[in-house]
Parts: sequence; C-alpha cells; structure tokens
Amino acid sequence: MLGNEFDDNGLYQGWSPLFNYSYMEASKKLPFPTGIEIGMPKEFEKGISIEEYVQEYKRLNEINDEEGKINLYNKLIRFINTQTPKYSDDLNKNVVLIAKYNDDNMWIRRHLVDIVNGHNTYKNSLDNTESKLKNFISNKLQRIIQGTSNFIGSHAPITMDYLHEGANASSHKS
Repeated sequence: MLGNEFDDNGLYQGWSPLFNYSYMEASKKLPFPTGIEIGMPKEFEKGISIEEYVQEYKRLNEINDEEGKINLYNKLIRFINTQTPKYSDDLNKNVVLIAKYNDDNMWIRRHLVDIVNGHNTYKNSLDNTESKLKNFISNKLQRIIQGTSNFIGSHAPITMDYLHEGANASSHKS
C-alpha cells in the first residue's frame, strides 16, 4: 500500500539532501534527483542564464528566508532539468552548462550549481531508496487529489442532460 514511510526513528523519508523537516510543505515539492550534473564552461558566453535565480538567492539570503530558499532551489532545479537537451555538452550528454560571468555574483552562481548538483546527483542508500521513492510518489498523488480542479471534477454531477437540453434548444440542429 502506498503511504508515508518513516525510518526506525520515526523520521519521514525525504528524497533530497535539500529536504528540510522544518519546512515540510516546501520540501515535499522538490523533484526527485535525476543524476544530471551541471557544469560551468570555460567560455563565458555559453550556457543557460540563471541570473534571475542569483538575484532571488541574494534577496532571500539577506532576510535569512530558509523556506524561500527551498522554493527557489525547487524552481532552479526544475528550470535546469528542462534545459538539459538544449544545452548539453557534446562530450557528456548528462551535463548542463551554466553561463559564466566574471562579476561579484560568481560565487553565488557556483554555490547554486553546487546545491543543484548535490540534489541531482544525490544517491539514496540502498536500504531506504524504496521508502523515499514511495514518499515522493505518495506526495505527488496527494497533491493531485487535493488539486482544486480535481476536487471540483470529483463533485460535479456526471450527466449529459444539460448538454442535450442545450443541443435540442439550439437553432442549428443537424
């Protein structure tokens, strides 16, 4: 049966090293690790830009917003993972290249790349991989079930009577 899995100490099994138990709802939105590693090219103009995320990280860091950082990491990971086919290195198809600039934000770019690499290349220990995967899938299913459109759809009457009435009243009958 699919449900939440806990370790022997009663701790919920998170699937990412970014999982923060103080911010469970934000942490549960993190994607499952992909194994995709991110590289930074030697040439400055190549690669995808993450400047929007760099600026947001600086803002969150100034106000010490840890939950905001988890949400930022979630968005950054998803953005980078969708860019993989477009910006893969010819020598290694599993590398996404991040644009590199010589400026004061270089350390932040490197830090964000390290965070995403830590998540994407995270290896679950063999004894709890199944538990973490179950929690990831269970969490996804719970969010789908609790979605507004699914709630409305599940409580709407299943009838076509109103459509038939509208068709019969239409002046464009075939």
